Amino acid sequence: LLQKTFKAATEGFVSGGILGAMFSFLGPPPEGVSRLDHAHNGATKFGLLSAGFQAGPILLRHVRGTDDKWNSVATSVIMGALMSVKEGPLPMVQGGATFGAFSLLFYGLTADLQKQDSLKAGD
Repeated sequence: LLQKTFKAATEGFVSGGILGAMFSFLGPPPEGVSRLDHAHNGATKFGLLSAGFQAGPILLRHVRGTDDKWNSVATSVIMGALMSVKEGPLPMVQGGATFGAFSLLFYGLTADLQKQDSLKAGD
């Protein structure tokens, strides 16, 4: 769990830093923030988000004793809520619901695509 989480956080931090740096050159950073700090803030947020999405399903699989889509959906709800923690309880509920709904939508669409692929393979 720790090795996968560290790897995800590191990859997220690097890719977030690259994205943060790219975005900092598209326009001016927020007032009072240097371009370097802007890139660092983006990298940090992306790294933490990536670590959470990597560790959540693994931890839930261990706790629940099963590996299914609900581990990822629950992780999405938790991460959506945590991303809005500074805004208060209602935004946390909204963030969790949005991320959870998107996760369910994603799983529904991929399940449909997998069914179509299996039907084509059976023809």
